[in-house]
Amino acid sequence: MEDILYPREIITLEPNLDIVFKKITADMVRPFVPFHWHDSYELIYVLTGEAVFQKISGPDITCPAGNVICTDAYEIHAMSAALGTSFILVMLPMSFMQKYILNLDEIRFQIPIDSSEPRIQTKAEYLKNTFQAMDLTQSEKPDCWRLRFHSLLFELLYQLCHDFAESAAGTARLRHAADYRRLQFLVSYVHKNYREQISIEEISRQVHLQPQYFCHYFKKKFGQSFLNYVYEIRLVNIETDLIQTNDPIGLISERHGFVNLDLFRQKFCEKNHCTPRDFRKKYRQSLTPPPDSGSGPTPE
Repeated sequence: MEDILYPREIITLEPNLDIVFKKITADMVRPFVPFHWHDSYELIYVLTGEAVFQKISGPDITCPAGNVICTDAYEIHAMSAALGTSFILVMLPMSFMQKYILNLDEIRFQIPIDSSEPRIQTKAEYLKNTFQAMDLTQSEKPDCWRLRFHSLLFELLYQLCHDFAESAAGTARLRHAADYRRLQFLVSYVHKNYREQISIEEISRQVHLQPQYFCHYFKKKFGQSFLNYVYEIRLVNIETDLIQTNDPIGLISERHGFVNLDLFRQKFCEKNHCTPRDFRKKYRQSLTPPPDSGSGPTPE
């Protein structure tokens, strides 16, 4: 089995900061980010709207405004965002984290969503205050702002370790296991071949499993059948083309592997609760057009 780590997001660090820290406004948000991985811890503080995170290692997590979520380095994940969603994004490279957290491989960070426990609420407020102070420092850039920013960055690391770290000792860290490499290969293979008609026999042969066991294995790991996962990847790419191109809907669906137009419309409506035409109209109206761009009519 070929060992491919795909799709990998390449993280470009900001000069002199060692990390990525960005405020993502609603007009910048991609409605759908398909499954991917990177070698950084990802922290997202949702300011407005709502984001849903899919993780191969667990159930989907809905993160409404006012909450923070952390994704492990090397963890395969996807995100969908509601209209009007904005957030602060922090990417902490594994190499950076290992310099200051010596037991990083023995812990993981769990930040509760909408906890009703006062102690947890207080810790979460401290964390969000740190996000906001970092954002203010970066945007206003007072004298010696990098010193202030880095002091807040280390405060953020301290809060993660002190308030939200839990032991991972005794568990099989997924990213170090052969099982994880198999999952990475499956994601890679589907992303490369989703336009084709992939049979269960073909994909199970690729990972050296019996077809019947493969179906059970895939559903246990991904939370859905293999066929539905292929449909999901097709739909994610179709949704991007609906927003970014003027191509006819039938052409887009065929380009991304749906040879049956009725099946495509059925799956699209099940996922988005609207027709492809209405989806295109809704999301195009929500996006700010780029400067000096034309705004010709769509062919539909």
